[in-house]
Amino acid sequence: MGTTYFVANSAKQQYFDPDDAGGSECTRRNRILWGLSGHALGVLLLPDVKLEFHLELWIGDPLVLVGDYPQPDPTKQFAPFQQDATQETDDVVDAYDIVTKQFGNVTLNLIAQLCKLDSFTAMDHFLSEAERCERVFLNLVHSFTYLKKARHIEMAVVERFGAEWCQKYIDALGKTGGYYPLPMTPENNGQRQFVRAADVLNKFKTNG
Repeated sequence: MGTTYFVANSAKQQYFDPDDAGGSECTRRNRILWGLSGHALGVLLLPDVKLEFHLELWIGDPLVLVGDYPQPDPTKQFAPFQQDATQETDDVVDAYDIVTKQFGNVTLNLIAQLCKLDSFTAMDHFLSEAERCERVFLNLVHSFTYLKKARHIEMAVVERFGAEWCQKYIDALGKTGGYYPLPMTPENNGQRQFVRAADVLNKFKTNG
């Protein structure tokens, strides 16, 4: 399978997944930050971009590519986080664990931002990906469900998938199971930033 990579900001304690931010096959070493995933990073580094959806500029911050293959203490930038994590577990703590467990995931926030800045190219890309990839579809739904200002994505999803989009969402959760990322918000930053498929399905059943 090979190593896949996240882009981590150790100063703001945030990261994004280039695969989710730009579509499939953007996380391998020879394709990292191609296409929309590179555009996503550019959005965070351009001072003239008006950022929304709880995003902040990354200009001047230390950025690191973090692989999902174990890399204990790959850089001094993660040393303080590694010490904190080691106090809570006897297991070896690597950069991937530190980033995914202690940093805020801004991937879905970036999707909302990209779709608003470049509504035709980015939105069409994600909608097309969502037709063939359930993970991308779930990301779009979670973007507008948990980000109050992401109505542009909701309108696009309804237009593309029709009134049945909600049933498609339920079917996707039921078929794939597991945990799925949520956007970073002031309420969940650094805390539980994912949703369990079973919990969402139980809410649908409870609400009729």
